[in-house]
Amino acid sequence: MPSSLHLVVEIPYTPEPFWLASGQALAGVRCLSGECGDGDVALVMFTLATYNRKSGSPPLSPTELTAAEHLLLPGGVAVKDDVQEIYPSCCSGVECWSEWQYLLEEGRVPWMGHDPTPTAQRINDGSYQVWQDEDLPGSQSLWPG
Repeated sequence: MPSSLHLVVEIPYTPEPFWLASGQALAGVRCLSGECGDGDVALVMFTLATYNRKSGSPPLSPTELTAAEHLLLPGGVAVKDDVQEIYPSCCSGVECWSEWQYLLEEGRVPWMGHDPTPTAQRINDGSYQVWQDEDLPGSQSLWPG
């Protein structure tokens, strides 16, 4: 399988019971796509509502979510191929997805988080290298440009 990019959301919390159908897997990473089921959509909305609330307050209501100008959502862009999956790290967010266009157009590295610190590099042959941790460039994933 050639390498590909995917938007992913980190689900860091265990939702309150009314958010989900029983028996659903909770914390972890969810890929955002048209194949997401109702349960995954509920998890993403729960994360959006809780991640953007003020400390100690209840999750944002649907009205507050639609009225908000700037929302943050933990996650970002993941790179996957046959060998490995490289996920964004701490302090990365889905809201920064468009920074990947800077890599394609200008060669500027998008913010992919830290601890570990994923990084990317444009190669002269039109492909790109993505490392899980810039301090460990031995583990890399290539994807065509």
